[in-house]
This record gives sequence, structure tokens and C-alpha cells, in this order.
Amino acid sequence: MQEFGCSVQKQEKALTFPEVLNMHKPILKILIIIFLLISVMLCPFSARADAGSIPFLGEIRLFAFDFAPNDGVWVPADGQTLQITQYDYLFGLIGTAYGGDGMNTFAVPNLNGAGSANPWGAGKGRYFIAAYGVYPDSGTDTMATINPYLGEIRLFMFSPATPVPKGWRVCNGDALPVSGNAALYSLLGTEYGGDTTNFALPDLRGLEPVPGSRYCICTQGYYPSSDGKNMYALPTVYTGEIRLFATSASNTACTPPAGWLRCDGQSLSASAYPRLSSLMGTMYGGSGSTFNLPNLNGGTNPANPWGGTDWGLYCIVADEQYSILPNP
Repeated sequence: MQEFGCSVQKQEKALTFPEVLNMHKPILKILIIIFLLISVMLCPFSARADAGSIPFLGEIRLFAFDFAPNDGVWVPADGQTLQITQYDYLFGLIGTAYGGDGMNTFAVPNLNGAGSANPWGAGKGRYFIAAYGVYPDSGTDTMATINPYLGEIRLFMFSPATPVPKGWRVCNGDALPVSGNAALYSLLGTEYGGDTTNFALPDLRGLEPVPGSRYCICTQGYYPSSDGKNMYALPTVYTGEIRLFATSASNTACTPPAGWLRCDGQSLSASAYPRLSSLMGTMYGGSGSTFNLPNLNGGTNPANPWGGTDWGLYCIVADEQYSILPNP
């Protein structure tokens, strides 16, 4: 018996746009990578204003200008109240230690008001807190994203329960063995104590500018050489940014990294440093054709955690080639 049947032609279902994208996802990824690489090669670091200075979340930095860089990362540390929904990760770090209701709002510390750590007052340099950034984790290597200098000191707004990031140590006077830490020892020596077998880290406990903050020193970073500019560290800092290095301010052999200058009030030519001059003008002194750097080293300066001693060297980013030019 012959079996009869109907031959029905199956119609092809039209693919939706998301389905088409999913089919070609590997090709799209390659095209995107090629586009980003071409953009990076065609646009030098010096032209990429606000390209992204990546900080640790909750990190405090001092800038020699009075505006927040236009990257959405930095918030003036002036005691203002923030919305938890907008800054939930920062809230998770500092809670309501500086104010806020804990339900909808929280406050950042005030380092810029009267009687605060700000050495200049209104209209000049300012402290800012990183509202976004790399979350501090003691188990994650962040050197490739943060690009720190060996021996530099940063101020973190972390609770005691928050782990210190990998490659950093709290400035609590701990002794480290010279063996295994030869590069850091070459920078610090026995300035803060120790001998040829062990050397001490600076002890800045109780000298923090605001309760709840901790000074930490970088023990794994790029060596701060004055011989050549660091092609990894400089593109992650702002022109006019100020950082503290754990070297002696009175030791002339302790030179800042290439692209940085001592914050010692020195006078500079505006034509030689046009970017830095455009940010600072003559707010710290100068004639217009010249301008002065702020003086933060030595003396009884509130910005210097060591007070009247000459420990610690404040340096400012003066690089005109690779650093990020901040825009208000």
C-alpha cells in the first residue's frame, strides 16, 4: 500500500536584531578592540584631558586647584551630604561617620573648612575624596590599574575593618626586613628607625587630618626615578595633583620622580610649564610670566603630617607631556 503524504515547505523565521548581534558577537568584539587601539594611538596622552585618574575608592587627594576634575570621580571633601543611592559603594566604606541619616544620605569628611587640614583656605588648593574607584582588597593586585610610586603615601578613608590594598602598608612604624624590600629601603633607609637588617616605616598614627582616615605607604610600586619619565604612572595622574613621598625634605639627594617637582614655593616660568600655569595662575605668587608652587615642605604646615620636621616630601605633578589635564 502506497503511503501518501503532503509535502509542506518550511518557511524560514526572520531573525531579530538581537539574534543577529549575538551571531556576530565575536566579530563585533574584534572590531571594537581595533577601534579602541586606533583611538589610543591617534590621541596622545597629553591631549586626553580627564582620561581617567584611577584612584582607590575612598582615597583622599590634595590638588593645587580649586575645582573637581570633570571625570565624575572626585567630590570635594568639605562635609557635604551625598545620596546613598548615587554613592552606595563609598557609603559602604565610611557609613555615617561624618553625618547623614544612614537611610538616604551620608556625609563626606570636611578637610577644606575653617580649622581643617587645608593649608590654604578658600580659593586655592583643595582636598577631594574618590567617590568611585578600585575597591580596596588585600588579595587583589591593583598595581596595573593604580600605577603607584614606591614609597608614596596616600590618605585612605577606610574603617579599621576595611583591608589595606595589596602592596600597601599602614604607616604605623612597623619594621620590615631589608632583604626582600631592598628598593624601598634604598628610599627610606633608617630615616624612621631600624638598622641594616630591618628598617622602619613612618609612624603617622594620630597625625591623620580627620578621624577615621589612615595614612598608607606603597611597598610595591614603580621606583621614583628622576632619570626618565615613568610611562605607566604619569598617564594616571593629574597635572597639579599633589602627593606625599616618605623621603627626607632636607636631603637634596632625594629627588622627585621625573615629571614631578618639590612643593617648596619655587618660582617657575609660565612658558616652560603652560599647563600647570593655566591651572594655578599666581594664586601662590608670581608675576604672570612666572608663577610659584605651593610650599608644603618643612615648617609648621598643617598639610604636613610630621609638622615641623623635615620628614616627608610633598611633590606636585608638573609634567607637560603625559599627565592628565583636568577640566572643571
